[in-house]
Amino acid sequence: MAGTVNTNIGATRAAAALTKNERDMNTAMQRLSTGKRINSAQDDAAGLAIASKMTSQINSLEQAVRNAQDAISMVMTIDGAMVEITNMVQRMRQLAIQAISDTNTNSDRAALNLEFQALSQEVSRIGGNTQWNGGNVLDGTVGTNGVSTFHIGANANQTIQVGFPTIGSTEGDFVLDKKVDGAYANATSKDAIVSESLTVNQNTAGVTAVTEAQAVYVATLTDAQVAAMTSNLTISDGTNQATFAASRFTNGGDIETVAQLATALDGFSNNLMTVTAANGGLTFTYDAAGPISTAPTVTGLTLTETTAGVTGVTGANAIYTINISDAKAASLSSPFVITDGTNSVTLKDMSGVTNIATLAAAIEAATATPNALQFTTTATASGLTLTWDSAKTVTSPPTATVSEAQVSTLDLSTIFGTIRDGDTITYTVDGKAASAVLSAVQNADNSWSMTGIKSSDNTTGLTAGLVTIGTVLGADGNPRSDQLVLTGTNGTAFSVENIQVTRGIGANVGNTDIMTFTTATAALNVLDDAVASVNLKRADLGATTSRLNYAADNMSSVSMNARQSRSRVEDADYARETTELARTQIIQQAGTAMLAQANQSAQAVLKLLNT
Repeated sequence: MAGTVNTNIGATRAAAALTKNERDMNTAMQRLSTGKRINSAQDDAAGLAIASKMTSQINSLEQAVRNAQDAISMVMTIDGAMVEITNMVQRMRQLAIQAISDTNTNSDRAALNLEFQALSQEVSRIGGNTQWNGGNVLDGTVGTNGVSTFHIGANANQTIQVGFPTIGSTEGDFVLDKKVDGAYANATSKDAIVSESLTVNQNTAGVTAVTEAQAVYVATLTDAQVAAMTSNLTISDGTNQATFAASRFTNGGDIETVAQLATALDGFSNNLMTVTAANGGLTFTYDAAGPISTAPTVTGLTLTETTAGVTGVTGANAIYTINISDAKAASLSSPFVITDGTNSVTLKDMSGVTNIATLAAAIEAATATPNALQFTTTATASGLTLTWDSAKTVTSPPTATVSEAQVSTLDLSTIFGTIRDGDTITYTVDGKAASAVLSAVQNADNSWSMTGIKSSDNTTGLTAGLVTIGTVLGADGNPRSDQLVLTGTNGTAFSVENIQVTRGIGANVGNTDIMTFTTATAALNVLDDAVASVNLKRADLGATTSRLNYAADNMSSVSMNARQSRSRVEDADYARETTELARTQIIQQAGTAMLAQANQSAQAVLKLLNT
């Protein structure tokens, strides 16, 4: 035998075997305690990568299953809301059928319309208030443009898209007749004025032609004064004259009395005038009527004018003015009446009147055809000027009466103030439905600003006539983003109710009423379309629910199989591992004994030293 002490090969081999066995035993014990075959990368590097990838897929599939289940719950919530919407629209249709029958009076239809409009508003309210997880789902804002994307899968782009209907909205609202203050107060509410008299001022009274008058002059003269004349006698009007020699007045002459002098003057006046003797003197009467620029003169006589000569005076046109501003002219509504007490001119259509100039043009157009009340209308900076076309005395000064339409402002709510492009405002005028589609732009901060009206469906009130909706211009000349205005077309008041901003089906339903036979009949088509749309969308949502259920079941199956595959790679085989543990434990005991024996083998060397 070898007699070495420093190197004990047997003990070294035994120790190495024990170390390896202990590592195997620890591995077996770890697998048995964790239940996993792979507890670290050193156990199975490739297997660890495969198992980790499978775990990622399994976790994603399980989350996708939960996504599908949440989506199913969301769809069922929406379907529940649409059930109630269907019920309300069905009830509205029943009310419309009832209102069509002429067994109902106007007051009966008005009563039916109250419930009809209340249900219409509730349809829109449910559309705007139905929520899932805190977000609206029936107002068109869910997802992207009303289309929601559900991630139903373990990887990217494994999605199902579902479009939800737009039923209504509660984002925007308008307040009726809110008084407007401040620099941008361009529209204010005001009551209708049935009839208002405008102030008519007389500038020039009409004058007819004056009857022509001959100039008459008289001179006091006696026969003795005539007989005493010793000088020439000249009669003149400043232009023409006649002269009588003095010899005709002296002894032996032919003129000795006033009568003889009148005869002589009358014969030699070049037809300027007629001279007669009367009332103790001479009377000079101009033969032609006309104004006398130079009074006649007679040598030695004093002539006194008793009648001024007047020619036919051209008649003066009567002129009247009406003070009115551009704003007042724009606010006028039909009828606009100008009358002289006997004849009148009436403007029935005031739609084109926006200022003084257009009012004058409308009056001119109305008087263009033969009319007993003829005048010319012109616009001035301060109002209208009416000039009668024919010179005549206007015995009855003209009067002007107008009506002013009711104006009701609609101011955007400070609480519900979001107006999105394409939103519809619906309202009733005297119970009759009307609407307007609004335009809006999205700002950089994602807020919205109303910019105007795209289209409008105005209505004629039961007594108020046509009531139109429009925008209000601000100080910058652009439509205000917070105000609309309702304007009547005559002097009759109207009531505005049931104002709401809505979308989709709610907008269509909101623009109906059953106040008359015609509107109730028209409402049936709208309600039928609404029921059909709701039913079609409910069918679509039902199909989506089934699809989501199948998708969830499929992903559960895939997840289960993936778990099974991962188990084969990752989980410990207890039968195998317990056998391994028993083996390593036995080897440990045997190896320990062998190591002890190997260590004892070196003791034999001591016997050699003891001999």
